[in-house]
Amino acid sequence: MLGAGEAHAGTSLQAQLTLSAGVTDNVTGAQNDPLPGTRGRQTDLIVSIDPSLILSTGTSRVQQRLQYTFGGIIYARNSDADTYTNTLSWGGFFIPSKTTLMNLNLGISQSRLSAFNTALDTSTTQPQIVRTGSNNILSINAGQSLSWEMTAHWRFNQSVGFGSSYIIDARPPQATTRSVPVHVGVERSFARDTLGIDAAVTYSDFPEQRGPAVDKFGRIDPDGVVSPRQGQMIASPLVRWRRDLTYFLSSRLELGAIVVFDPSAPEKKLVEPAGGIGLNFFHKLTLFDLSYNHGASPNLLFRANFLTDTAALRAQFLLGQKSGFTLSLSAGYSYQRQLDTSANVLAVGQSVAGDITLAWAPRPILSFFLRYQLLYQIGRDTDPQPLPSYYRNTLLFGLSAIYPAESAADVPSSTRGFRADGRDQPGITSSKSTPR
Repeated sequence: MLGAGEAHAGTSLQAQLTLSAGVTDNVTGAQNDPLPGTRGRQTDLIVSIDPSLILSTGTSRVQQRLQYTFGGIIYARNSDADTYTNTLSWGGFFIPSKTTLMNLNLGISQSRLSAFNTALDTSTTQPQIVRTGSNNILSINAGQSLSWEMTAHWRFNQSVGFGSSYIIDARPPQATTRSVPVHVGVERSFARDTLGIDAAVTYSDFPEQRGPAVDKFGRIDPDGVVSPRQGQMIASPLVRWRRDLTYFLSSRLELGAIVVFDPSAPEKKLVEPAGGIGLNFFHKLTLFDLSYNHGASPNLLFRANFLTDTAALRAQFLLGQKSGFTLSLSAGYSYQRQLDTSANVLAVGQSVAGDITLAWAPRPILSFFLRYQLLYQIGRDTDPQPLPSYYRNTLLFGLSAIYPAESAADVPSSTRGFRADGRDQPGITSSKSTPR
C-alpha cells in the first residue's frame, strides 16, 4: 500500500460487507473447444457476498491487523458451480528503530474455487495462467521482509516467504506443493538515483502427480505417473537502478539472469537473462505504474515453474478531492512457458487481463462500484499437455460498507517503494522528500 504507515494508537474492531451482482459469460471457465461430454460456455447471473471482521491494533512503532473473510459466489442457474473461500490472515508492521522497518504476514485459506475466482484480482496482481474447472484447495502462506538504513546512503533489504497448496478433492490424491523464496539486497542512494544489487533464490517442491498416463507398453494406466516428484531451484541475481525524474515521476531498470535447476541433478538447468523496466507516477490524486518484467516463478496449482514475460499497466485516479469518485484501471499481458522436471519448456500459454472500476464513496463507511473484468487465456495446441484456453467477460455492480470507518492500524504490504527518495516508502520521511 503506497504511503501507508500512519497509525492511530489503540484497538479497533471493524465489520465489513461487500455485495455485488452481475453477469458472466463463462461460469466454469470452459475451454474454447470443450472436450466431448464436458460443459461448454454458459452465461449466468451471479451474486457475490463477502463479509469480513477486522481486528487492528496500532502504536507509533507496531501496527497489526487480524482479518477473517468469507467469500461466496452464487449462480442463478448453475448452483453446482457456487464457490466459497474462508480466509484468515494476520499482518504486522514494525519499526524496531529509526532506521529499520519490518513486515510479517501469515495466512491460511480453504476454498472451493471455480475459474471465476481462481483468476486472481487483475486490479492488484499480474496476469497469469490459471486452472479451469472446480478445485477444493487448502493454501498456507507466510512472509517476512526487512529494510535497514545502514547509513545515510546505504540500505539493506531482505525477505523470506513460504507458500503451500493442496488440492483436497484431487483424484487420485495428490501431495502438497511447497515453495520457499529468499531475497537479500543492498542499495546505495544518491541525489536522485538508487543503485542496488539483489540476489533471490526460490526452492519449490513439486510432488509426484498420478493419473491416467501411458505406460512403457503403450497402454493407459489409470493410476500412472503423470509427472515424477521434483525439487527445482530458481536463482536470480539482479542489478537494480531507480531514478526520480521529477517530484512525482520515477523510473526503474533491472538487469540480471535466471538460473533454473534441480539441486539433485545440477546438469539439468536453464539459463536466461532477467530484468525489467518501469515508470511510476506518485501523486495524492493519481497513482500510475507501467512495467515490463522477464523472470521465473512457481505456480503451485500447476505444480511447475514458469518463465514469464509480463507487461502491466495500473492506474488510480481520484476524480476531484471532494467528489468521492475514484476510477481504477489495469491491463496486462503475460507470455508464460511451463518447465518440466529437466527445466525444458513443456507448454506455452498467453493471457490478457483487463479491469476497470468506477467507485463512488458518498460517506467514509459506504461506497458503490461498477466493475468490468476481462480475462483471455490461450494455450498452444501442439504441446503434449496444452495449457487451458478460454475467455471470460464479467460485469458487476455492488456496494461495500465498513463500520467504524477508522482503523487503529494501516498495515502496509511491503517495506519497499518505487521512488529513490523513499517518499512512497511506509514509515519513512526522507530528508530528500521536497519538491524539486
